[in-house]
Amino acid sequence: MSECISGFVSRYCVAAMVIDGKLTLREFTPAKVRRPAVQSLMKKVALIADPSIEKLAATQRYRCRSEIHLKGGRVIERSLAGPKGDPNNRLTRDEMYSKFVSNASRTMPTARAASLFEALSDLPKASDIRPVILLMKGAR
Repeated sequence: MSECISGFVSRYCVAAMVIDGKLTLREFTPAKVRRPAVQSLMKKVALIADPSIEKLAATQRYRCRSEIHLKGGRVIERSLAGPKGDPNNRLTRDEMYSKFVSNASRTMPTARAASLFEALSDLPKASDIRPVILLMKGAR
């Protein structure tokens, strides 16, 4: 019986996060997925539903509890009230900046992505959105 795609992706996310220390769009390439270290670690990842989380209201189920069992018996545990960016686990401004620039720089120069982030951050008090549009279009 084949594993469902979401199980494969979840195990990959855990393995990539442990190995790379981050999980961005850049970790989702065929070459990154096929790395021997990632494939080896994925075989050791077990996804187990936590009954206490399953009993929560649907809007509260976006939390997780992780355990890493190390050789020698030590266990590292961590719980999150929600995924990074969730209202229960907000991104800091620096984290938003890093994530935005990392993702946007896949389609535009990094300096322009940084400028666009700043322009979007100031949007609530802007009287003219043309600078944002020009940055998005790549015009100067």
